[in-house]
Amino acid sequence: MKKNILIIILLVVAILIAICFFIRTNHTSSIFNVINNEDGSIAINAQKAGKNASGIGYITIEEGQKLEVRSNLNDNSSIKIEVLPKNIDATTKVLMEEIFTAIDAREFELPSGDYTIRITVEKNATGSMDIKAK
Repeated sequence: MKKNILIIILLVVAILIAICFFIRTNHTSSIFNVINNEDGSIAINAQKAGKNASGIGYITIEEGQKLEVRSNLNDNSSIKIEVLPKNIDATTKVLMEEIFTAIDAREFELPSGDYTIRITVEKNATGSMDIKAK
């Protein structure tokens, strides 16, 4: 009887170890980084980033410049950017909202000034984006 209980316990432990090993070797970590570069640009790197992953970037648009956004996202990826005035609070309204999928490049005209860029994953995302004043 004690021998059977010991065998069952060892079998359960072996199964749990196998499950943990399977999960660990088949799981790719989720990454969503928003980097404010020294040159004033914003870089976004995503690796299997889940919906609602988000970050904040800051950018200054000078007279005559446009906001340039380039995305290099895998199929079925979707990232939303929202442009707001630099100093935001709960009552601040979004000045511009755009959703990017796949490979895309767009320019937007904004008045000169300092802005906060809110970046949010709309649909799981893998790839990169660059945002800069040009």
